[in-house]
Amino acid sequence: MNKTLKIALISGASLILLSAISIFVLIPLLKGIYHQIRYISPNDVTVDGGLTPEELPNSSGKVTDSVGQAESRESALKVIRVGNISISVDDIDATIGQVNTTLEKYKGETLGMQDSGKGKDRIVSLTLRVKEVDFDAFYQELKDLDGEYEYSTISSSDVTETVLDMEARLKNLKSVETQYLAILKKATTVSDTLAVQRELTTVRSEIEYLESSLDNMERQTDYSTVYLTITQSSTGSSLTDEDWRPIGILKDASRALVSFAKFLGTAVIWVLVFSPVVAAVVIPVVLIQKKAKK
Repeated sequence: MNKTLKIALISGASLILLSAISIFVLIPLLKGIYHQIRYISPNDVTVDGGLTPEELPNSSGKVTDSVGQAESRESALKVIRVGNISISVDDIDATIGQVNTTLEKYKGETLGMQDSGKGKDRIVSLTLRVKEVDFDAFYQELKDLDGEYEYSTISSSDVTETVLDMEARLKNLKSVETQYLAILKKATTVSDTLAVQRELTTVRSEIEYLESSLDNMERQTDYSTVYLTITQSSTGSSLTDEDWRPIGILKDASRALVSFAKFLGTAVIWVLVFSPVVAAVVIPVVLIQKKAKK
């Protein structure tokens, strides 16, 4: 019985030791693979058969030309352009109608509108978006609107290198994901499986983040934004910005009078309350001064 118990204890200890060794060996191995592949160029990544990712068969089963693909990606510049225009017009509402007509012509959209002030102080701010290919023509038509031109600016940001870098990182991460899936199939213990799944979750999280960032970058480069500010010109503004309302003015004056009366009443109350204290301090001082003069 004792011999059987010893054998069982030795077997259990051996199993625990093997599991611990597999954990301490497998986790660094996985992390090493992950970091090694993550920070190398896509052209340095090879798979079975010696092909680089660019040379692997595509969805149609054909091998792509890595050189031609690189040249195509480099020639497709990714630029984010933003325009700002400010004009002063006689009729703001009529100008907004013209802007909407021009926007429909280029199949654009209004992202936002802010209308503030009245009369000569009225200001309307529009945020407009059109396709990048139509930006120049649309921008010029807005500048040619009837009114007093004030200023205009165009800012451009070349994000081509950023996009290419994100795409390369995404490709490398997907390659890492594939290797982790292969390792996961070979895992024989629960601890090994959990370790691989943790690393796989981290990789997939980064993949989702890069894909979302690329989609956002794609929208910004495919469409351009124009911020249009329309103000009321002195020529188009009326002599009186708003109707004169004497009853409202009378009420305002009455409220001001009541507020002033409350202020005076409050001041009198404070004086009456603190007068004994002031007298207790001032009167002795005055009496002392008079005795000193005598």
